[in-house]
Amino acid sequence: MNLSRQQVIQLQQNDLSLVKLFDLAKGVKYLQSASHYSLHEGALVRTWCNKMQPSDTPIMQIFEPTSLHQKLISVAYDQISSDHLGVRKTLDRLQRWFYWPAVNSEVKKYVRSSDISVNRNRN
Repeated sequence: MNLSRQQVIQLQQNDLSLVKLFDLAKGVKYLQSASHYSLHEGALVRTWCNKMQPSDTPIMQIFEPTSLHQKLISVAYDQISSDHLGVRKTLDRLQRWFYWPAVNSEVKKYVRSSDISVNRNRN
């Protein structure tokens, strides 16, 4: 899955679920809060501070449009290594670069359904 920055921005702008977040992000430069949305070179991003890192090193995550959620989860869980990762490791891998509000529940659902499929195939 190789998308250009411009393609991701276009997908974000076409995603109706992100309209309110684009409105919130307009005009935001940088806030000293735990988490906020902003526009970075046209892309909607979430900036947050991890409690385990110094406060002056915020993490910027690309806010992913709905159309890419399943593909990103699949790549993070299935294709990175031959061993399937659990929920925590899959989330950690995804959230280094990407974010969307339901990422936690979507990853849990995906991992659980994959684990059920694997167990059925073994029997």
